[in-house]
Amino acid sequence: IGPLHYLGYINLGCVSYLTIMLIAYACLYRDRLATPSSIPLGPTGASAVSCMTIVVFAYSAQINYFSVFDEIRVPQQRNANRSAAGAVGIACVIYLLIGYTGVFITGKDAPSSIIAAFPAAEWFVTVGRFAITANMFTCIPLIFHPLRTCVEGLVEEAEERCHIRHKLSERVRRFSVATVLLLLI
Repeated sequence: IGPLHYLGYINLGCVSYLTIMLIAYACLYRDRLATPSSIPLGPTGASAVSCMTIVVFAYSAQINYFSVFDEIRVPQQRNANRSAAGAVGIACVIYLLIGYTGVFITGKDAPSSIIAAFPAAEWFVTVGRFAITANMFTCIPLIFHPLRTCVEGLVEEAEERCHIRHKLSERVRRFSVATVLLLLI
């Protein structure tokens, strides 16, 4: 996961920009904010199934747990649990902050993409759209690489257990696993 940490920094920068943008907008334009009594505390009219894609995507990076565990200075279960709890807690706080700030700005009729509620001609919105695009592009390798590594390990173990004489070369196995996963995704 070492080379991917730069993508993680880009991802964190994008999410940080969006968070700061929403908070700054809410502070600068307080007169445009919705009244607290008109804002629901949770989803209204949304089914659990419709929200599932957001939850799955938000927490799909948990596959990185094993790679992170290998890179912890003292790889103990307690340290891994702290790291995981901290990462999930920070992600949860950021998602709630973005979500509730967006709802306070737009009211109960918030669009599914909060950035669509802002004036498109503003420079900070253009930068925000770029940040969302960069965030999406960086999420794909951050999720796909550890997934490919896990599946590749399973294929290698299956080869050993089945006593296959002609094992695939590492290069062919890596290409095959990556191709199949990309087709499935």
